[in-house]
Amino acid sequence: NVHIVEGNLYLTTGRNREAQQEYLKAIGLGEDVSFEVWENLLFLETQLEQWDNVVKHAAEALEVFPNQGMLHYFNGAALLRKRQFSEAIQSFEQAKKLSGSNPALISDINGLLGETYNATREYVKSDRAYEDALAYNPNNETILNNYSFYLALRKENLDKAEKMSATMIKNNPE
Repeated sequence: NVHIVEGNLYLTTGRNREAQQEYLKAIGLGEDVSFEVWENLLFLETQLEQWDNVVKHAAEALEVFPNQGMLHYFNGAALLRKRQFSEAIQSFEQAKKLSGSNPALISDINGLLGETYNATREYVKSDRAYEDALAYNPNNETILNNYSFYLALRKENLDKAEKMSATMIKNNPE
């Protein structure tokens, strides 16, 4: 518990590497740790772009908490960054199934699915995922940017891409 408290303290003061080390110590002691500790660790490793660690620790956390959509989300995000697209899709789809009560998270997952499906050239699925993400938040800057960019690259639905770009620029004139 001391390591968890220290990890939480470091996390709240922005000392991410120290927080990561304390959470790893707590987990390494083999005692039952809460879902929150795993979630904080994965959040930190994502912030630090330690994709191999995220994949490893998400797998370990899923052994203890297999029904937590957030763990599948972290795993999928790391796999996407590692360009392991089919595995990322599986993780994101599982995360969606387990996150039904969290529409904001599902929207984020759909945005990442849009990116992942685009990378695998499954454009119909990519567009559907982006549309689902925009249905929750039609002004999501990342989704508007990525979706319009990919449509423009493919030279498809250029009117739609232009409207999304215009919305993004209107909302962010700087």
